[in-house]
Amino acid sequence: MGSKIKFIIPAFVLIFCLISFSGFATDLTVIPNSLSIDQTNLTGMNEPRTVSFMIHNPLGGMADIYNVTHSFTLNHTINTTSQYMEFTHELDNTTDILAESNQTFEIEIAVDGTKASTLGTYSGWIRFNDNSALYEIPISVNLVDTVNMTVLNARDEAYSDVVQSESVLKINVTPSYWNEDNELISDLDDTNFTVSILHINNSVLRNDNDSASLNVISVIEYADYYELTTEALPDILLGGNYSVNVSLAHPTFTGLDTSYNEFAIDQTTLKIIVDSCEGGSLYNRNSIVCKFSVVNYGYKASSIITMNFTPESCLSVSEISVNVSDSIDSFEMYSNSTTVTGAVDGTCNLNISGYSSDATDRWDKQSTDRSFTISTYVAPVVTPPPIVIITGSPGGGDNENLGLSRKLELTSPDTFTIEQGKSTTKTIEVKNSGAFQEYGVKISISGIPSSFGI
Repeated sequence: MGSKIKFIIPAFVLIFCLISFSGFATDLTVIPNSLSIDQTNLTGMNEPRTVSFMIHNPLGGMADIYNVTHSFTLNHTINTTSQYMEFTHELDNTTDILAESNQTFEIEIAVDGTKASTLGTYSGWIRFNDNSALYEIPISVNLVDTVNMTVLNARDEAYSDVVQSESVLKINVTPSYWNEDNELISDLDDTNFTVSILHINNSVLRNDNDSASLNVISVIEYADYYELTTEALPDILLGGNYSVNVSLAHPTFTGLDTSYNEFAIDQTTLKIIVDSCEGGSLYNRNSIVCKFSVVNYGYKASSIITMNFTPESCLSVSEISVNVSDSIDSFEMYSNSTTVTGAVDGTCNLNISGYSSDATDRWDKQSTDRSFTISTYVAPVVTPPPIVIITGSPGGGDNENLGLSRKLELTSPDTFTIEQGKSTTKTIEVKNSGAFQEYGVKISISGIPSSFGI
């Protein structure tokens, strides 16, 4: 059995009605926990509106709804004395809701534009009891000056939702009042509409060619919708799915609608995603693997995709050119890699570029030429070999006066190569080929930077 609550609410422009339980613990559940109606004011407007909500009783016994009371006015939250709405309701004093069952309540609202004229929020309440608790349903009415704008579809002149570059768009929209019949706003023309489009992957593409504002060149009004025709799409737009934004400019009302995936441009949108090699350090002759992927955010499959790697002087790569795929379909990704090796000491860039065998393929602006900085550290080569000075004392007596010789012979590597950050061992031999034993022999090495700990 359904019960009716009748409200008479004078309104000016738009009504938003929120109903929910608050303030008291309860086992009853209202479904949904809030209700809303929108009402746009028209001259001489006086029409009923009906909304409904359901109360669910999960208890083991019957729930009785009784002692229904209400506030007689909905007061404006700011102009509490001069701006208000009056309403009444009709409800049987007792309504039973069986255990584990639902009861639907209908609210009938009669709107006229005589008592409230200030936009804003108007608040009131309805209270009632059941078997065990007191319930309060707050009512909040919000008056605004917007209307309902809905984008039904977007197509080309052949009414296909997959359009070619430089096609015009045919967009069907319904700018309507918030009322019982969703009445279409009449007598609009091209000056009342603004159209813009945006690629749905705009957040990852960050490209100037993934959006556009379009002039409306003609408008046809039908019984329950308008057909807008735009200028031709710019030929530089990336391929893929686009959302359509249509806004309404009106002397009294405003409206904005965003509809996603309304149409697709039949082109590619290729983007390089680098998984590693974003920068780092390489020791001489050490290598890292640069992994990358190419993803197609467009609607059209790509041609053959090749990646080129151009290293600067301190780097070398295993592959200058790498084939990624013979074709990348829409929203598919292919991966490959190249090995980067340090060549000489320095800080260099590795430039990564993407190329298509078909010049009409379109790339994300940041993907056609990308550069990553990689630092290399290469050991200096010390040449000629270090100077070795040997000092010592002969084994007693005046050797020269005795006519006997002293001779120390040094054997060492011709070149010292030491890689920074690494340790190495070099062997130096000293041979005494003289006639006397030498004491306190010392070896000193010069020509190697102090930063190389010896």
